[in-house]
Amino acid sequence: MGKSFKKMDKRAWVKIVEAFVAIMFIAMILLVLVNKGGFKRNDNAERIYEIELSILREIQTNTELRADVLAVESTPVMWDDPDFPLSIKNKILSRLPNYLDCEAKICALNETCSLEKAIKQDIYAQAIAITVNVGTDPFNPRQLRLFCWTGLAPEPEYPEGTTCKEIGGDICEIDEICPGVFFSATDTDICCNQTCEEELETCEELSGDICIGTEICTGIILLESSDENCCNQTCELPQAAILTLVFSETIYELKNNVNIEGIIYPKVHYYNHTRTFTESNGVGVNLTQGQLCYTSLGTCDSSTLVPPYRIDGGEIVLQENKQFWTASNSDVFNLSYWGEDDNEYSISISQYMCVNEASFTENCVV
Repeated sequence: MGKSFKKMDKRAWVKIVEAFVAIMFIAMILLVLVNKGGFKRNDNAERIYEIELSILREIQTNTELRADVLAVESTPVMWDDPDFPLSIKNKILSRLPNYLDCEAKICALNETCSLEKAIKQDIYAQAIAITVNVGTDPFNPRQLRLFCWTGLAPEPEYPEGTTCKEIGGDICEIDEICPGVFFSATDTDICCNQTCEEELETCEELSGDICIGTEICTGIILLESSDENCCNQTCELPQAAILTLVFSETIYELKNNVNIEGIIYPKVHYYNHTRTFTESNGVGVNLTQGQLCYTSLGTCDSSTLVPPYRIDGGEIVLQENKQFWTASNSDVFNLSYWGEDDNEYSISISQYMCVNEASFTENCVV
């Protein structure tokens, strides 16, 4: 029994050594093939994936572009379909380097979203989910998938086995980009027909902040960044206008037996006054709608302001010889305005005047 175990043990060790030698031999062959160009490198994949994700994230964080994707009713929608959102297509094309060809596709989240066309080059694909904008219905999630491949020049054609150096090209490193187009060579998929250039740093690498949508840069835009709208300081939403309305210089007047729109009032109280609009945040405003409410009647008069009242940023506008009237001895006038400022914020202001015959309180608190 002891001899049998020793023989088996010895044979097992021989098998292990043989397997190890075989693995080392295969590894040496693979190293030789790689060094001689037996396998093509694909050093550009990481950079292409970064570009795709950067484009997709810009779309994902833009409220208007998200809405355009969600507005697609029937899926899938191919790149060349007339229903493919033009805004999405333009955004993608504007962000592509000249060495990439890309197409996108919009699908439902549970759909298989693949590129339905034959491409000879390696295809790199990334996708994002577009779920819903805040406060919108219904819940209609979509996926936006981006397919990219290197743009290969159709001419000239080179004999099989030609290396990038023999073509007269330049092999781009991972931190370089090709200002021209890529050719296929035996030793690489990223043989550039021009001299490779140093890749621009991303906004994050430059410690910047990418301004999205209506955000504004509080510093300067970094042109040396590979990202659009890269601010060297923080991006902030534009400020809204600060608008106030004040009543002043009120003069009381009592008139008897007044005909107003065919109705004879035995006694009418008039309050002639000045209205002062003040914008204090440097943002212009257009007021388009006005409304005057009467507490005594429980009714309101509304009107469209044509043309709109315009108050420029930091401006004070006086409206003199304005008038309130009431047939009641006691009343509260509530004057309100609505509009939009130059940064597209909705603006509203409201002011009160409390009256009791000849006694009145301007800008009273109700």
